[in-house]
Amino acid sequence: KKSILSPDMLLLPVLLLPTLAFCARLGPYPVPAQGFNASTHLYVYDFSDPADVLAATTLAGATARERPLVLRASSDGGVLGGSLQQVFGVKLTHVATLQALLQAVQAEGLLPARYVLLGGSVQDVDAVNAAVSLCALTDQPPALVLTASQAQALAPQFGLTLLHNATGWTPRSVWTQYVGRFSRHVLLLTRNAAPLDYAVFAHAFAMYADPIKDPVGPDTVLMLEVMVEYMAPLGAVVGWVPGPVPRELAFVGAASEGGQFVHCGDSAINLAVLSGFGLPAFRQHSSTRTAAVAAAVPAKPPSPNDAVHTVAFLFSDGDNIGSYDQNTLVDDHHMGSPHRGEVDIGWTVAPALAELQPSLLHQLFANATAKDHFVGGPSGFGYMYPDLFKKSARESYANLTCNVLAKTDLHTLNLISGNPVKTLEDPALYSAPFLECPHLDAVFYFNYFSYDELAGRIFKEATSGKPVIGARAMMCGQGQPTLEACTFTCGPGCFPIPMIRELLETLPKDSTSLHGYSLVSLDAWLVTVDDVNALAANLTQAGGFRVVSPTVFAAEVTKLL
Repeated sequence: KKSILSPDMLLLPVLLLPTLAFCARLGPYPVPAQGFNASTHLYVYDFSDPADVLAATTLAGATARERPLVLRASSDGGVLGGSLQQVFGVKLTHVATLQALLQAVQAEGLLPARYVLLGGSVQDVDAVNAAVSLCALTDQPPALVLTASQAQALAPQFGLTLLHNATGWTPRSVWTQYVGRFSRHVLLLTRNAAPLDYAVFAHAFAMYADPIKDPVGPDTVLMLEVMVEYMAPLGAVVGWVPGPVPRELAFVGAASEGGQFVHCGDSAINLAVLSGFGLPAFRQHSSTRTAAVAAAVPAKPPSPNDAVHTVAFLFSDGDNIGSYDQNTLVDDHHMGSPHRGEVDIGWTVAPALAELQPSLLHQLFANATAKDHFVGGPSGFGYMYPDLFKKSARESYANLTCNVLAKTDLHTLNLISGNPVKTLEDPALYSAPFLECPHLDAVFYFNYFSYDELAGRIFKEATSGKPVIGARAMMCGQGQPTLEACTFTCGPGCFPIPMIRELLETLPKDSTSLHGYSLVSLDAWLVTVDDVNALAANLTQAGGFRVVSPTVFAAEVTKLL
């Protein structure tokens, strides 16, 4: 197994660590009062009681305003904590109980003196979000959330006094009472308590709404009010509205129309702590796209005798800073696979990890093989639909994306549009602001309803002369052996492995024609590294195919435009 925590490739020398405090923050995220990399010691908890987890989560957010101190143990084999140890030299001390955690934080001089009393069950989404929102208010002392039984047992021992009693409060009532006392740059939209440390840290309002189940209900109205009317342009909505297809479209579409972007992070843990560390820049393993492309792309145009069809593979869902980036991306079937590195594979990854989870992004790059290639995940700095995004904020968003692409050494970008008609009409139009970026070589353009809607077409954006590339097909894994199974699990245009091979075999084998190139999108939740290797082996066996990285793919089609 290729461990994501391998200590060899590109780990920063300890001598560089003191300089890291001079990192610049991109995007709408806060910075701890003591600046980046102020902590050398974190306390790690792994509680089973949801009430204790909620208390520790809010404590982590409260202390992170000063400096990172409290880390939740992850289910990924220690990737998050291990990355902090290896990249930043942080010491980790495990604590067994909430009481022990409070004692440790008190000894560090960062224990809040106040608490918010949870007004309902820890399973009550509205009760939890209301209490957390009361913790997040600006112009008040830091606080953590405690249940009645916790407060009775712990408040006297640690001298904690009541700040707010959240009994009877809902997110709507908190918003009505305290509108104007929340960040205009970050919103937490989640029914999962995992990312709520970030709400406390960022003074962000926390709520949940389902725009499909209750399209005109008070929660949906509140969500739109906050995103469209209250938040400043280029704000971050952290969380998710899980469920069938229309929910994602309605949620991300509403954020886009308000000029916001989404970080799918309803299961993301430790954001308040991880974002308190920073690196000035990142570098992919082969780094320099110039060297990588020069080595793989012929100096002169390919000969007409090169009767091959060129294929590139690209995993989806890099925008997901929780389930995908923190778990799926590093599991045994993806970056942790023992068979990774046998075939060129493109991995979409959230560029905003540079700000929210820099140690994780560094480890992904550091432990990549020569055949692992990273692409900016949809759609740039965060997940948005470029065709629906607020017009007055489009240029600023493209500039923000350009800056983070430069910081993260990402030179290709995956964009996802929301309107299938606009996707077919002129994808180059919506790619143009991004392709003005000198760090960006190409855009891989998908539509939300069907990633392969453009059916492999490749366009030349007029001003930049750079390519806008549509996926030829989308692949689901061996666990979905039929077309019906694939369509049910990942939508129309999603095909099983045998059908992908059959489709590719019908296409021209001509390296001098754009028709001789195919980008295959890989459903991250269904496709494994072994699946990709199997398809590549099938193509090799058939003959007349070659697999290249998305970087080389983009460079070669650029020469053919």
